[in-house]
Amino acid sequence: MPDLPEPTAGASCADLIALLRTNAQRSITYYSGKAAHEVSFGQLHQQVNDAIAVLQDYGVAAGDRVGVVAANGQAALLIDLALLGAHCTVVHLPESAVAATLAMVGPDNLDYLIVESDRHDSGAMAQFEPAGQVAGLALYRRAGPCARAAPAKLMGAPALIFSSGTSGKIKQIVVNPIGVLHNATVFFSAFAPQPDDRFMIFLPLSNYQQKLLMYGCILYGISICLTDTRHVMAALRNCPSTLFLAPPIFYESAWQLAGAGAADAAHKATSLRAFFGGAMRIMWSGMAPIAPAILEDYQCAGVPLYEAYGMTEYGPISSNLPGRNVIGSVGRPLAEGSVQISEAGEIILRPDTALTTGYLAEHPDDERAVYTEEGAIATGDLGYFDDQGYLFIQGRKKELLITSAGYKIHPQSVEQAFRDLEFVRHAVLMGNGKPYLGLLLIVEALDDAVRARVNARVARLNADECKLFPIKRLLIRTENFTCENDMLTRNMKLNRTAIARTYEQELFC
Repeated sequence: MPDLPEPTAGASCADLIALLRTNAQRSITYYSGKAAHEVSFGQLHQQVNDAIAVLQDYGVAAGDRVGVVAANGQAALLIDLALLGAHCTVVHLPESAVAATLAMVGPDNLDYLIVESDRHDSGAMAQFEPAGQVAGLALYRRAGPCARAAPAKLMGAPALIFSSGTSGKIKQIVVNPIGVLHNATVFFSAFAPQPDDRFMIFLPLSNYQQKLLMYGCILYGISICLTDTRHVMAALRNCPSTLFLAPPIFYESAWQLAGAGAADAAHKATSLRAFFGGAMRIMWSGMAPIAPAILEDYQCAGVPLYEAYGMTEYGPISSNLPGRNVIGSVGRPLAEGSVQISEAGEIILRPDTALTTGYLAEHPDDERAVYTEEGAIATGDLGYFDDQGYLFIQGRKKELLITSAGYKIHPQSVEQAFRDLEFVRHAVLMGNGKPYLGLLLIVEALDDAVRARVNARVARLNADECKLFPIKRLLIRTENFTCENDMLTRNMKLNRTAIARTYEQELFC
Protein backbone atom coordinates (compact mmCIF):
# COMPACT_ATOMS: atom_id res chain seq x y z
CA MET A 1 0.00 0.00 0.00
CA PRO A 2 1.43 3.46 -0.87
CA ASP A 3 2.62 5.85 1.79
CA LEU A 4 0.33 8.61 3.02
CA PRO A 5 0.83 11.99 1.34
CA GLU A 6 2.50 14.65 3.42
CA PRO A 7 0.16 17.46 4.56
CA THR A 8 0.62 20.84 2.93
CA ALA A 9 2.59 23.23 5.15
CA GLY A 10 0.64 26.33 6.19
CA ALA A 11 -2.66 25.03 4.80
CA SER A 12 -5.81 26.96 5.73
CA CYS A 13 -9.33 25.66 6.32
CA ALA A 14 -10.36 26.59 2.78
CA ASP A 15 -7.46 24.46 1.48
CA LEU A 16 -9.22 21.36 2.80
CA ILE A 17 -11.34 21.26 -0.36
CA ALA A 18 -8.27 20.94 -2.60
CA LEU A 19 -6.85 18.32 -0.23
CA LEU A 20 -9.93 16.17 -0.85
CA ARG A 21 -8.86 15.98 -4.49
CA THR A 22 -5.22 15.33 -3.53
CA ASN A 23 -6.29 12.41 -1.33
CA ALA A 24 -9.11 11.34 -3.67
CA GLN A 25 -8.59 7.60 -3.12
CA ARG A 26 -9.49 7.82 0.59
CA SER A 27 -13.11 7.61 1.63
CA ILE A 28 -15.67 8.54 4.23
CA THR A 29 -18.31 6.03 5.32
CA TYR A 30 -21.52 7.45 6.75
CA TYR A 31 -23.08 4.95 9.15
CA SER A 32 -26.66 5.66 10.22
CA GLY A 33 -27.67 2.23 11.47
CA LYS A 34 -29.75 1.34 8.44
CA ALA A 35 -26.87 1.14 6.01
CA ALA A 36 -23.30 2.27 5.45
CA HIS A 37 -22.85 4.76 2.62
CA GLU A 38 -19.29 5.19 1.34
CA VAL A 39 -18.10 8.24 -0.62
CA SER A 40 -14.55 8.75 -1.84
CA PHE A 41 -12.73 11.98 -1.00
CA GLY A 42 -12.72 12.65 -4.74
CA GLN A 43 -16.52 12.42 -4.87
CA LEU A 44 -16.79 14.56 -1.74
CA HIS A 45 -14.59 17.16 -3.42
CA GLN A 46 -17.13 17.49 -6.25
CA GLN A 47 -20.09 17.55 -3.84
CA VAL A 48 -18.50 20.32 -1.81
CA ASN A 49 -17.80 22.45 -4.89
CA ASP A 50 -21.40 21.97 -6.03
CA ALA A 51 -22.65 23.09 -2.61
CA ILE A 52 -20.37 26.16 -2.69
CA ALA A 53 -21.90 27.14 -6.06
CA VAL A 54 -25.43 26.78 -4.63
CA LEU A 55 -24.56 28.88 -1.59
CA GLN A 56 -23.12 31.62 -3.79
CA ASP A 57 -26.21 31.55 -6.04
CA TYR A 58 -28.31 32.29 -2.96
CA GLY A 59 -26.09 35.25 -2.09
CA VAL A 60 -23.93 33.70 0.61
CA ALA A 61 -20.59 35.53 0.49
CA ALA A 62 -17.16 35.49 2.07
CA GLY A 63 -17.25 36.85 5.63
CA ASP A 64 -20.91 35.93 6.20
CA ARG A 65 -21.70 34.35 9.55
CA VAL A 66 -23.75 31.22 9.01
CA GLY A 67 -25.45 29.25 11.76
CA VAL A 68 -25.78 25.50 11.25
CA VAL A 69 -28.12 23.06 12.98
CA ALA A 70 -27.35 19.54 11.76
CA ALA A 71 -26.62 16.21 13.41
CA ASN A 72 -23.71 14.01 12.34
CA GLY A 73 -24.09 12.79 8.77
CA GLN A 74 -23.36 13.53 5.16
CA ALA A 75 -25.22 16.85 5.08
CA ALA A 76 -23.51 18.20 8.21
CA LEU A 77 -20.01 17.47 6.93
CA LEU A 78 -20.77 18.62 3.41
CA ILE A 79 -22.20 21.98 4.46
CA ASP A 80 -19.34 22.59 6.92
CA LEU A 81 -16.71 22.11 4.22
CA ALA A 82 -18.72 24.14 1.70
CA LEU A 83 -18.97 27.09 4.10
CA LEU A 84 -15.23 26.92 4.77
CA GLY A 85 -14.61 26.83 1.01
CA ALA A 86 -16.83 29.91 0.64
CA HIS A 87 -14.74 31.67 3.36
CA CYS A 88 -17.70 32.05 5.73
CA THR A 89 -17.64 31.91 9.52
CA VAL A 90 -19.35 28.67 10.57
CA VAL A 91 -21.42 28.77 13.77
CA HIS A 92 -22.41 25.13 14.41
CA LEU A 93 -25.05 25.26 17.16
CA PRO A 94 -25.19 22.34 19.64
CA GLU A 95 -28.22 20.23 18.72
CA SER A 96 -29.14 19.80 22.39
CA ALA A 97 -29.43 23.54 23.04
CA VAL A 98 -30.25 25.27 19.74
CA ALA A 99 -32.62 27.93 21.09
CA ALA A 100 -30.44 28.83 24.08
CA THR A 101 -27.21 28.98 22.04
CA LEU A 102 -28.85 30.96 19.25
CA ALA A 103 -30.14 33.44 21.82
CA MET A 104 -26.63 33.76 23.27
CA VAL A 105 -25.08 34.35 19.83
CA GLY A 106 -27.92 36.69 18.89
CA PRO A 107 -29.91 36.01 15.71
CA ASP A 108 -29.05 39.52 14.50
CA ASN A 109 -25.38 38.47 14.51
CA LEU A 110 -26.00 35.82 11.83
CA ASP A 111 -26.49 36.40 8.12
CA TYR A 112 -27.89 32.92 7.35
CA LEU A 113 -29.10 29.83 9.13
CA ILE A 114 -28.91 26.30 7.67
CA VAL A 115 -31.12 23.72 9.35
CA GLU A 116 -32.17 20.08 9.05
CA SER A 117 -35.87 19.87 8.28
CA ASP A 118 -36.68 17.90 11.45
CA ARG A 119 -34.88 20.43 13.66
CA HIS A 120 -36.96 23.46 12.70
CA ASP A 121 -37.73 25.61 15.76
CA SER A 122 -40.18 28.35 14.83
CA GLY A 123 -39.44 30.32 17.98
CA ALA A 124 -35.66 30.27 17.55
CA MET A 125 -35.92 31.07 13.84
CA ALA A 126 -38.46 33.87 13.98
CA GLN A 127 -35.96 36.40 12.59
CA PHE A 128 -35.16 34.32 9.48
CA GLU A 129 -37.03 33.65 6.24
CA PRO A 130 -36.76 30.69 3.84
CA ALA A 131 -34.23 31.14 1.03
CA GLY A 132 -33.87 27.67 -0.50
CA GLN A 133 -32.19 24.29 -0.12
CA VAL A 134 -28.51 23.32 -0.07
CA ALA A 135 -27.06 19.83 0.45
CA GLY A 136 -30.50 18.62 1.55
CA LEU A 137 -30.73 21.25 4.28
CA ALA A 138 -33.04 24.25 4.53
CA LEU A 139 -31.33 27.62 4.01
CA TYR A 140 -32.75 30.69 5.76
CA ARG A 141 -31.60 34.28 5.40
CA ARG A 142 -31.99 36.95 7.98
CA ALA A 143 -35.31 38.78 7.59
CA GLY A 144 -35.40 42.56 7.68
CA PRO A 145 -32.25 44.60 8.31
CA CYS A 146 -28.85 43.15 7.55
CA ALA A 147 -27.00 41.42 10.35
CA ARG A 148 -24.83 43.56 12.57
CA ALA A 149 -21.30 44.18 11.40
CA ALA A 150 -18.99 41.44 12.60
CA PRO A 151 -16.79 42.31 15.60
CA ALA A 152 -13.21 42.99 14.56
CA LYS A 153 -11.90 39.84 16.25
CA LEU A 154 -14.33 37.70 14.21
CA MET A 155 -13.13 38.99 10.84
CA GLY A 156 -11.63 36.14 8.82
CA ALA A 157 -12.41 33.54 11.48
CA PRO A 158 -13.42 30.17 9.99
CA ALA A 159 -15.66 29.37 12.95
CA LEU A 160 -17.22 30.60 16.15
CA ILE A 161 -17.29 27.67 18.57
CA PHE A 162 -18.49 27.00 22.09
CA SER A 163 -16.85 25.86 25.31
CA SER A 164 -18.11 22.67 26.93
CA GLY A 165 -19.79 24.48 29.81
CA THR A 166 -17.77 22.67 32.49
CA SER A 167 -17.53 25.89 34.50
CA GLY A 168 -21.31 26.32 34.32
CA LYS A 169 -21.36 28.84 31.49
CA ILE A 170 -20.97 28.19 27.77
CA LYS A 171 -18.66 30.72 26.14
CA GLN A 172 -18.25 31.77 22.50
CA ILE A 173 -14.70 31.25 21.21
CA VAL A 174 -13.17 32.70 18.04
CA VAL A 175 -11.15 30.24 15.92
CA ASN A 176 -7.81 31.34 14.50
CA PRO A 177 -7.77 30.84 10.69
CA ILE A 178 -4.11 29.80 10.68
CA GLY A 179 -4.37 27.67 13.81
CA VAL A 180 -6.80 24.94 12.78
CA LEU A 181 -4.73 22.73 10.49
CA HIS A 182 -1.57 23.56 12.42
CA ASN A 183 -3.07 22.02 15.56
CA ALA A 184 -4.50 19.09 13.62
CA THR A 185 -0.96 18.46 12.34
CA VAL A 186 0.47 18.60 15.87
CA PHE A 187 -1.87 15.79 16.95
CA PHE A 188 -1.83 13.58 13.85
CA SER A 189 1.93 13.73 13.34
CA ALA A 190 2.44 12.39 16.88
CA PHE A 191 1.04 8.94 16.15
CA ALA A 192 2.36 8.27 12.63
CA PRO A 193 -0.82 7.69 10.57
CA GLN A 194 -0.81 4.55 8.43
CA PRO A 195 -2.21 4.12 4.88
CA ASP A 196 -4.85 1.63 6.04
CA ASP A 197 -6.04 3.70 9.02
CA ARG A 198 -9.69 4.61 9.43
CA PHE A 199 -10.79 7.08 12.12
CA MET A 200 -14.26 6.55 13.60
CA ILE A 201 -15.90 9.81 14.71
CA PHE A 202 -19.21 9.72 16.57
CA LEU A 203 -19.50 12.65 18.98
CA PRO A 204 -21.44 15.67 17.65
CA LEU A 205 -19.64 17.76 15.03
CA SER A 206 -20.87 20.82 16.92
CA ASN A 207 -18.05 19.83 19.30
CA TYR A 208 -15.06 21.41 17.53
CA GLN A 209 -12.69 18.70 18.69
CA GLN A 210 -14.54 16.30 16.39
CA LYS A 211 -14.18 18.67 13.43
CA LEU A 212 -10.48 18.99 14.18
CA LEU A 213 -10.22 15.19 13.89
CA MET A 214 -12.18 15.30 10.63
CA TYR A 215 -9.95 18.01 9.18
CA GLY A 216 -6.84 16.10 10.28
CA CYS A 217 -8.05 13.02 8.43
CA ILE A 218 -8.54 15.03 5.24
CA LEU A 219 -5.15 16.70 5.74
CA TYR A 220 -3.33 13.39 6.15
CA GLY A 221 -5.43 11.34 3.75
CA ILE A 222 -6.99 9.05 6.39
CA SER A 223 -10.32 7.37 5.70
CA ILE A 224 -13.20 8.19 8.05
CA CYS A 225 -16.28 6.49 9.46
CA LEU A 226 -18.79 9.13 10.59
CA THR A 227 -21.64 8.00 12.81
CA ASP A 228 -23.44 9.28 15.93
CA THR A 229 -23.96 8.37 19.58
CA ARG A 230 -27.04 6.24 18.80
CA HIS A 231 -25.30 4.03 16.25
CA VAL A 232 -21.67 3.98 17.38
CA MET A 233 -21.75 0.48 18.87
CA ALA A 234 -23.19 -0.99 15.67
CA ALA A 235 -20.71 1.04 13.63
CA LEU A 236 -17.80 -0.41 15.61
CA ARG A 237 -18.93 -3.89 14.57
CA ASN A 238 -19.83 -3.12 10.97
CA CYS A 239 -17.31 -0.45 9.97
CA PRO A 240 -13.95 -1.72 11.31
CA SER A 241 -11.73 1.21 12.27
CA THR A 242 -8.20 1.61 13.61
CA LEU A 243 -8.44 5.01 15.36
CA PHE A 244 -11.06 6.10 17.87
CA LEU A 245 -11.57 8.79 20.52
CA ALA A 246 -14.26 8.80 23.21
CA PRO A 247 -14.88 10.04 26.77
CA PRO A 248 -14.13 7.75 29.74
CA ILE A 249 -17.79 6.89 30.28
CA PHE A 250 -17.83 5.11 26.92
CA TYR A 251 -14.84 2.90 27.75
CA GLU A 252 -16.16 2.18 31.24
CA SER A 253 -19.51 1.09 29.78
CA ALA A 254 -17.78 -1.05 27.13
CA TRP A 255 -15.73 -2.79 29.83
CA GLN A 256 -18.88 -3.58 31.81
CA LEU A 257 -20.69 -4.86 28.71
CA ALA A 258 -17.73 -7.05 27.79
CA GLY A 259 -17.78 -8.60 31.25
CA ALA A 260 -21.48 -9.45 31.18
CA GLY A 261 -21.71 -13.20 30.77
CA ALA A 262 -17.94 -13.69 30.32
CA ALA A 263 -16.76 -16.87 31.98
CA ASP A 264 -13.28 -15.54 32.85
CA ALA A 265 -10.78 -12.77 32.12
CA ALA A 266 -9.72 -14.34 28.81
CA HIS A 267 -13.27 -14.45 27.53
CA LYS A 268 -13.83 -10.87 28.71
CA ALA A 269 -10.71 -9.71 26.82
CA THR A 270 -11.91 -11.47 23.66
CA SER A 271 -15.33 -9.87 24.04
CA LEU A 272 -13.78 -6.42 24.53
CA ARG A 273 -11.64 -6.71 21.40
CA ALA A 274 -14.69 -7.82 19.43
CA PHE A 275 -16.71 -4.88 20.82
CA PHE A 276 -14.28 -2.44 19.19
CA GLY A 277 -14.23 -4.31 15.88
CA GLY A 278 -10.96 -6.18 16.29
CA ALA A 279 -8.83 -3.75 14.22
CA MET A 280 -8.13 -0.89 16.63
CA ARG A 281 -4.57 0.41 16.54
CA ILE A 282 -4.93 3.39 18.88
CA MET A 283 -7.88 4.54 21.01
CA TRP A 284 -7.81 7.71 23.09
CA SER A 285 -9.74 8.64 26.19
CA GLY A 286 -10.20 12.36 26.66
CA MET A 287 -12.53 15.15 27.82
CA ALA A 288 -12.48 13.92 31.43
CA PRO A 289 -10.21 11.84 33.69
CA ILE A 290 -10.36 8.06 33.29
CA ALA A 291 -9.73 5.67 36.17
CA PRO A 292 -6.24 4.12 35.97
CA ALA A 293 -7.86 0.77 36.78
CA ILE A 294 -9.83 0.93 33.52
CA LEU A 295 -6.68 1.70 31.53
CA GLU A 296 -4.91 -1.21 33.21
CA ASP A 297 -7.82 -3.55 32.41
CA TYR A 298 -7.71 -2.55 28.74
CA GLN A 299 -3.95 -3.00 28.67
CA CYS A 300 -4.24 -6.49 30.15
CA ALA A 301 -6.92 -7.32 27.56
CA GLY A 302 -4.60 -6.25 24.74
CA VAL A 303 -6.83 -3.34 23.71
CA PRO A 304 -4.77 -0.18 22.91
CA LEU A 305 -6.34 2.57 25.03
CA TYR A 306 -4.37 5.72 25.91
CA GLU A 307 -5.26 8.85 27.87
CA ALA A 308 -4.94 12.24 26.19
CA TYR A 309 -5.53 15.86 27.21
CA GLY A 310 -6.91 18.84 25.34
CA MET A 311 -8.75 22.11 25.78
CA THR A 312 -11.33 23.75 23.53
CA GLU A 313 -9.48 27.06 23.66
CA TYR A 314 -6.11 25.44 22.84
CA GLY A 315 -6.67 22.16 21.02
CA PRO A 316 -4.67 18.95 21.68
CA ILE A 317 -2.15 19.37 24.51
CA SER A 318 -0.61 16.01 25.38
CA SER A 319 -1.11 12.30 24.82
CA ASN A 320 0.09 8.89 25.82
CA LEU A 321 1.00 6.79 22.79
CA PRO A 322 2.28 3.30 21.97
CA GLY A 323 5.76 2.97 23.48
CA ARG A 324 5.29 6.21 25.46
CA ASN A 325 2.60 5.44 28.02
CA VAL A 326 2.44 6.07 31.76
CA ILE A 327 -0.95 5.15 33.18
CA GLY A 328 -2.31 7.90 35.42
CA SER A 329 -0.68 10.61 33.33
CA VAL A 330 -2.04 12.38 30.24
CA GLY A 331 1.20 11.78 28.40
CA ARG A 332 3.94 14.11 27.25
CA PRO A 333 3.19 17.47 25.58
CA LEU A 334 2.63 17.11 21.84
CA ALA A 335 4.60 20.32 21.15
CA GLU A 336 7.92 20.66 22.95
CA GLY A 337 7.98 23.53 25.43
CA SER A 338 4.25 24.23 25.09
CA VAL A 339 3.27 23.28 28.65
CA GLN A 340 4.48 24.88 31.87
CA ILE A 341 3.43 24.68 35.51
CA SER A 342 2.91 27.99 37.32
CA GLU A 343 4.08 28.63 40.89
CA ALA A 344 0.49 28.01 41.99
CA GLY A 345 0.52 24.62 40.25
CA GLU A 346 -1.69 25.61 37.31
CA ILE A 347 -1.06 24.15 33.87
CA ILE A 348 -0.15 27.04 31.54
CA LEU A 349 -0.02 26.65 27.76
CA ARG A 350 2.23 28.61 25.42
CA PRO A 351 1.03 27.91 21.89
CA ASP A 352 3.25 28.25 18.86
CA THR A 353 0.17 28.92 16.73
CA ALA A 354 -3.01 29.18 18.78
CA LEU A 355 -6.16 27.32 17.74
CA THR A 356 -8.29 30.20 19.03
CA THR A 357 -7.79 33.92 19.59
CA GLY A 358 -10.19 34.74 22.42
CA TYR A 359 -13.75 34.91 23.65
CA LEU A 360 -16.58 36.87 22.11
CA ALA A 361 -18.91 38.97 24.30
CA GLU A 362 -17.12 38.12 27.56
CA HIS A 363 -15.95 40.63 30.17
CA PRO A 364 -12.30 41.59 29.49
CA ASP A 365 -11.26 40.40 32.96
CA ASP A 366 -12.80 36.96 32.32
CA GLU A 367 -11.02 36.75 28.99
CA ARG A 368 -7.67 37.81 30.43
CA ALA A 369 -7.98 35.11 33.10
CA VAL A 370 -7.63 32.52 30.31
CA TYR A 371 -5.97 34.37 27.41
CA THR A 372 -3.24 36.10 29.40
CA GLU A 373 -1.50 39.30 28.39
CA GLU A 374 1.74 37.32 27.98
CA GLY A 375 0.17 35.31 25.15
CA ALA A 376 -0.32 32.17 27.21
CA ILE A 377 -3.52 30.22 27.89
CA ALA A 378 -4.37 29.33 31.48
CA THR A 379 -6.13 25.96 31.63
CA GLY A 380 -7.63 26.20 35.11
CA ASP A 381 -6.22 22.71 35.72
CA LEU A 382 -3.71 21.89 38.45
CA GLY A 383 -0.93 19.48 37.59
CA TYR A 384 2.72 18.51 37.61
CA PHE A 385 5.41 16.75 35.55
CA ASP A 386 7.20 13.62 36.63
CA ASP A 387 10.94 13.20 36.05
CA GLN A 388 10.27 11.61 32.61
CA GLY A 389 8.27 14.59 31.35
CA TYR A 390 4.83 13.02 31.70
CA LEU A 391 2.05 15.39 32.69
CA PHE A 392 -0.29 14.54 35.58
CA ILE A 393 -3.55 16.40 36.27
CA GLN A 394 -4.69 16.79 39.87
CA GLY A 395 -8.00 18.50 39.19
CA ARG A 396 -9.67 21.78 38.31
CA LYS A 397 -8.51 24.84 40.22
CA LYS A 398 -12.12 25.99 40.65
CA GLU A 399 -13.21 22.52 41.81
CA LEU A 400 -10.69 22.37 44.66
CA LEU A 401 -12.60 21.66 47.87
CA ILE A 402 -11.54 23.52 51.01
CA THR A 403 -13.06 22.19 54.24
CA SER A 404 -13.97 24.45 57.16
CA ALA A 405 -10.73 23.28 58.80
CA GLY A 406 -8.74 24.54 55.80
CA TYR A 407 -7.85 21.20 54.24
CA LYS A 408 -7.59 21.27 50.44
CA ILE A 409 -8.82 18.27 48.49
CA HIS A 410 -8.76 17.57 44.78
CA PRO A 411 -12.12 15.77 44.33
CA GLN A 412 -10.84 13.66 41.44
CA SER A 413 -8.20 12.04 43.65
CA VAL A 414 -10.96 10.63 45.88
CA GLU A 415 -13.48 9.95 43.11
CA GLN A 416 -10.94 7.79 41.27
CA ALA A 417 -11.04 5.33 44.15
CA PHE A 418 -14.60 4.31 43.22
CA ARG A 419 -14.28 4.05 39.45
CA ASP A 420 -12.94 0.51 39.49
CA LEU A 421 -16.17 -0.72 41.11
CA GLU A 422 -18.00 -2.17 38.11
CA PHE A 423 -21.42 -0.93 39.24
CA VAL A 424 -20.39 2.72 39.69
CA ARG A 425 -21.32 5.05 36.84
CA HIS A 426 -20.26 8.32 38.46
CA ALA A 427 -18.65 9.46 41.70
CA VAL A 428 -18.92 13.10 42.81
CA LEU A 429 -17.23 14.46 45.94
CA MET A 430 -18.65 17.54 47.68
CA GLY A 431 -17.96 19.41 50.91
CA ASN A 432 -16.61 22.88 50.18
CA GLY A 433 -16.78 24.85 53.45
CA LYS A 434 -18.00 21.81 55.40
CA PRO A 435 -16.20 20.09 58.31
CA TYR A 436 -16.36 16.80 56.41
CA LEU A 437 -16.89 15.44 52.91
CA GLY A 438 -19.97 14.09 51.19
CA LEU A 439 -19.98 11.58 48.36
CA LEU A 440 -22.61 11.05 45.67
CA LEU A 441 -22.48 7.75 43.79
CA ILE A 442 -24.57 6.95 40.71
CA VAL A 443 -24.77 3.17 40.35
CA GLU A 444 -26.28 0.66 37.90
CA ALA A 445 -28.48 -0.95 40.56
CA LEU A 446 -28.66 -0.73 44.34
CA ASP A 447 -28.81 -3.69 46.73
CA ASP A 448 -27.23 -4.80 50.01
CA ALA A 449 -24.14 -6.17 48.25
CA VAL A 450 -23.52 -2.82 46.53
CA ARG A 451 -23.98 -0.93 49.81
CA ALA A 452 -21.55 -3.25 51.57
CA ARG A 453 -18.81 -2.81 48.96
CA VAL A 454 -19.28 0.97 48.89
CA ASN A 455 -19.19 1.21 52.69
CA ALA A 456 -16.02 -0.88 52.76
CA ARG A 457 -14.34 1.41 50.23
CA VAL A 458 -15.40 4.53 52.18
CA ALA A 459 -14.08 3.02 55.41
CA ARG A 460 -10.75 2.26 53.76
CA LEU A 461 -10.43 5.83 52.48
CA ASN A 462 -11.41 7.34 55.84
CA ALA A 463 -8.67 5.28 57.50
CA ASP A 464 -6.05 6.41 55.00
CA GLU A 465 -6.24 9.17 52.35
CA CYS A 466 -9.25 10.91 53.92
CA LYS A 467 -8.26 10.51 57.56
CA LEU A 468 -8.01 14.27 58.13
CA PHE A 469 -11.13 15.08 56.10
CA PRO A 470 -13.40 12.03 56.33
CA ILE A 471 -16.36 11.17 54.13
CA LYS A 472 -19.29 11.32 56.55
CA ARG A 473 -22.18 11.71 54.15
CA LEU A 474 -22.99 9.15 51.47
CA LEU A 475 -25.78 9.31 48.90
CA ILE A 476 -26.26 6.41 46.46
CA ARG A 477 -28.67 6.84 43.55
CA THR A 478 -29.53 4.94 40.37
CA GLU A 479 -30.73 7.78 38.12
CA ASN A 480 -28.56 8.23 35.06
CA PHE A 481 -26.46 11.31 34.30
CA THR A 482 -27.01 12.57 30.75
CA CYS A 483 -26.53 15.71 28.70
CA GLU A 484 -30.31 15.96 28.44
CA ASN A 485 -30.84 16.23 32.22
CA ASP A 486 -27.88 18.65 32.43
CA MET A 487 -25.81 16.43 34.74
CA LEU A 488 -23.22 16.06 31.96
CA THR A 489 -21.89 18.74 29.66
CA ARG A 490 -22.09 18.16 25.91
CA ASN A 491 -18.48 16.92 26.10
CA MET A 492 -19.65 14.23 28.54
CA LYS A 493 -17.94 15.84 31.54
CA LEU A 494 -19.57 16.11 34.96
CA ASN A 495 -21.56 19.32 35.24
CA ARG A 496 -20.58 19.88 38.85
CA THR A 497 -22.57 23.09 39.20
CA ALA A 498 -25.82 21.39 38.18
CA ILE A 499 -25.03 18.27 40.22
CA ALA A 500 -24.41 20.33 43.37
CA ARG A 501 -27.59 22.29 42.79
CA THR A 502 -29.56 19.04 42.54
CA TYR A 503 -27.98 16.87 45.25
CA GLU A 504 -25.96 18.93 47.73
CA GLN A 505 -28.82 19.87 50.03
CA GLU A 506 -29.98 16.25 50.29
CA LEU A 507 -26.42 15.04 50.80
CA PHE A 508 -25.69 17.36 53.72
CA CYS A 509 -29.12 17.68 55.32
